[in-house]
Amino acid sequence: MRYVPKPRSNVPPRFLTLDSPETNNCKRPTFGCRLSLRKHTTNALLNQLEVRAEFISLLLGQPVVNFLPSASFETFDGNGQLQKLDFICQQPWWGFGHMQWPVSIWTSLEKRSGMTTCLITAASHDQVIEAVQTRLTFAFDASSRLSAARYNAADPLFVPTLISHECFMQSDSSLCDLDKRLNDSIDIVDAAAETPYDRNIMKSLTFKLHQTSQEADFLIHSADAGIALMDSLRLAQERLVYFGGCREKQEHSQSINAADYLKNGVEARKRWLLNTKTRKETAMSLVYNLVSQKEAETNMGIAQDTRNDSSSMKVIAALTMVFLPASAVSSFFGMAFFDGQAGNLTVTNEWWMFLAVTVPLTTAVVIIWRLWGFFGHRAPSSSPKRLQDFKTRQTWFRLFTGSPRVDWINGEKGPHEV
Repeated sequence: MRYVPKPRSNVPPRFLTLDSPETNNCKRPTFGCRLSLRKHTTNALLNQLEVRAEFISLLLGQPVVNFLPSASFETFDGNGQLQKLDFICQQPWWGFGHMQWPVSIWTSLEKRSGMTTCLITAASHDQVIEAVQTRLTFAFDASSRLSAARYNAADPLFVPTLISHECFMQSDSSLCDLDKRLNDSIDIVDAAAETPYDRNIMKSLTFKLHQTSQEADFLIHSADAGIALMDSLRLAQERLVYFGGCREKQEHSQSINAADYLKNGVEARKRWLLNTKTRKETAMSLVYNLVSQKEAETNMGIAQDTRNDSSSMKVIAALTMVFLPASAVSSFFGMAFFDGQAGNLTVTNEWWMFLAVTVPLTTAVVIIWRLWGFFGHRAPSSSPKRLQDFKTRQTWFRLFTGSPRVDWINGEKGPHEV
């Protein structure tokens, strides 16, 4: 859009799109048609409007980590007088969870002619741009009595300020939705504290509160971007006043106040978002405490069951100690090496075979058990060969013992079950 300065008293200020005829008989602001960014259109924008190179990526709709830091560029003539001022900004996103074509603005003021050129890139049928067009149409209608709007139009940063205000107002829906979902989650947490424990409810609450935290962090980042944008906008307006005079100071005073108002509003939203995160953390702490209490009750129940099982095992062990000696003695004298049928207990000459087989076999079993226990619990060295040998021995150990896999990672103390 281009603003044509010093209109006649009966003709409203004109916001003309590219290639729109500058007629003096228009009664309403003209916006023309949207331009498709084809190759020849882009070349015409860059060559005829002298768009700065910093705006080329934004011209293609590329978002830069949610927002591009705003900046103003001044061009001076040989006498040190301001000749041209360019202002570039990208509006922050206020919607979480969906891709949005960013609204980017390039505004250029030619000091000598007073011509202001504003180039805006946005999605087709963007709500912010449509709202801005509606406000401009109403403000600069020939039948409108909003003289303040006509007066503010002389400010070259009037359109960026207006778009920033609309983006700021569009954030209300995101904040209201976030507040509603957080309140619903808090109500469920309060109800869960008075009802029997339900693992599915706690799992769903944890996920919802995590989503709330993510969205709050995103909106806080957007608020920081908005504050930085307002600071840059106000700085650009102050530089225009500094390089201008009393007339520029009067023209920019209301825009500076508008930038301050928007900054205060964004800061208030940031404080609300920080308070929202505090409420979320309180609810998450309550959920964690409820889960911890339930786990403590479960562990106490398991400990009580283990204690009961331990008592039963003690009874079984006591009975075993009573009957085991008698069973061992009866088994020993019941072997074929002893004969008591004739009334006298006789021992055969082959009784030594029992000791010859039992003692070595028992000794071998004990030695194998100790060896496997030693190699199965010793940490391997960091060399690849020793580590591979250890894994091989551990595999055979699990094969024979049926124990779970235990890994020792490069000498780290403590097993890691997998």
